[in-house]
This record gives sequence, structure tokens and C-alpha cells, in this order.
Amino acid sequence: MESKDSSSQTLGNDAIGALMARLEALAQKMDDNHDAIMGDIDSMRSEMASLIGGVIRMKARGTKLESLETKHFVFVHGGSFVAWYWYKTTTLLKETRYKVDAIDLTGSGAHYFDFNSITTFSEYVKPLTNFIENLPDGSKVILVGHDIGGDCVS
Repeated sequence: MESKDSSSQTLGNDAIGALMARLEALAQKMDDNHDAIMGDIDSMRSEMASLIGGVIRMKARGTKLESLETKHFVFVHGGSFVAWYWYKTTTLLKETRYKVDAIDLTGSGAHYFDFNSITTFSEYVKPLTNFIENLPDGSKVILVGHDIGGDCVS
């Protein structure tokens, strides 16, 4: 059985169970509000399940958080969404000691701009490219994009 003292950095069964319970609650809420939510619900659920599944696989292999090459996730929202779209996923990851950022693309959230005035893809992804360009030298991140956000991280 795993040690749960502060010297152990492995993700415990309780943390994994909590992540999965919260993921299921989010999936249920998404199902309950299907008509109100724009975008591909099944795609988002699949992406979140894949992300959490990766954490579970690392735990099963005994991977310690401090041994990972990067612990920094950067999330990019899909079309017609904003960075806070990821708040439940980012909260879960922050609770398990990952560093997390969610980026608002041009015309969304903190980067409000008349969407009809965006003329190039480069202009649309500028907040993401600015963020990446301003990372310290040698920094590595895990980019996660939903919908058109996947195109942006590509």
C-alpha cells in the first residue's frame, strides 16, 4: 500500500478516485446541459478522459510527479468558447500539483476583439504564441486544444 505522508510524491488512490468522480460529475453536467453547450460534447469528454487516464496510467506505473519532464499544461479553448471553459479540468490538475494555464485566443474572453475583424490565423492565435514565446528558455509544456484549439496548438 502506498504511503500517504508528505514525503511520498506519487498520486494516491484517493486523488485518482476524486479525479474520476469529478470527471464523471462534469460529464453528467455536460449531458444535462447538452442543448445549452456549443461544440462537440463527446469530443471534450473524450479529451478529458484521455488526460485523466494518462494520470491514472502514470500512477499505476509508479511514476512520481517530480520525475516528469514537464508538469505544465496549457489549454486552448475551441471556437466560440473562452479559457474558463477548462476551469474544471484545470482545477483538478492544480489539485494534483500540476502547473496549468488556459489561454484566451483573440476575440475571446480577456482578448476581446471584434471577431469579424480577425483576418489571419496568426492574428487569432497571437495570445498563445505570445505566451509560448515568453516562457523561460528550456521550458516545456503539454499543449491541449479542443476543437479549433487543436489546430492552434498544432
